[in-house]
Amino acid sequence: MEKEYYKSKEVEKILGISPAMLRYMRNTGRIPFKKVGEKTFIYQKSDIDQIGKYGFIKDEKLRFIDLVKESNFSEEIKSELLSILNRVE
Repeated sequence: MEKEYYKSKEVEKILGISPAMLRYMRNTGRIPFKKVGEKTFIYQKSDIDQIGKYGFIKDEKLRFIDLVKESNFSEEIKSELLSILNRVE
């Protein structure tokens, strides 16, 4: 029987994103999920497959980079955040 749901670590690996990016996507409603227990999130396989197929992740990364650049963070914090984002493929 084929798996219907993925856990967070699996989604991060499949989409090539960091835990922080996945958290950002959950918090901003850019990825559907269900919370199971106190700290466990699951994601429907069909949703993750669709995101991977259509490449929405790269668009979200670019949007997040723009948000950091436009933020009121200090230049030091902006630089660090952008450095982290640029390591995410």
